[in-house]
Amino acid sequence: MVSPAIPPSSTKQLPAGTAYDDALRLLLLTDPDREAQTLFESLEIQDLQMAADILRPVYDQTEGADGFVSIEVSPRLAYDTPQASRKPNVCGRPSTGPI
Repeated sequence: MVSPAIPPSSTKQLPAGTAYDDALRLLLLTDPDREAQTLFESLEIQDLQMAADILRPVYDQTEGADGFVSIEVSPRLAYDTPQASRKPNVCGRPSTGPI
């Protein structure tokens, strides 16, 4: 059963299984009261960072023409440019951005 605290868009994006269990445990150890949306965003950023790290050689080799990693910006942030552009900045990778 899906918790009503987790936004519907987030439940569709998190796969079933145990792939995120360790990361969730770590996040909850540091902040047990963290909200579901914040947890999701933290996992999303970690995934983006891992993908960017894997594709970094391609990004470097093509001087940024390929190997770019992006995430879908939430529709609720679509018209909030500062908020929508926040995630790539917190990823700390040159090859990341919103779509």
